Amino acid sequence: MQRIKAAPPFLAPTDGPGYAAAREAMTEAFGKAAGESGSGGSIPLLQTLHSVAPQAEFALWGPEDTALSRIHASDESVDPAEIERMIVAQALLLEKLAARG
Repeated sequence: MQRIKAAPPFLAPTDGPGYAAAREAMTEAFGKAAGESGSGGSIPLLQTLHSVAPQAEFALWGPEDTALSRIHASDESVDPAEIERMIVAQALLLEKLAARG
């Protein structure tokens, strides 16, 4: 089999102020400390964005991180309450970033 597409890996730094604000927002929205997990997958666009804006921070999150969602499985599901908390987290993140200037 011949490879026709390839993308470089991307490792998002987690020590910047934007990431700290995202962690705080998630903690507030979910009522417990945010967890972190590495993943073997990558989104090719991130390396491209990083190459033109190396100071930018990237945080990827979504309502598929709980055991019940079974992301990409045949019985994939998302709890509407989790979607609501993700929306709250997004709003809190924007407030925190705006407050930090």
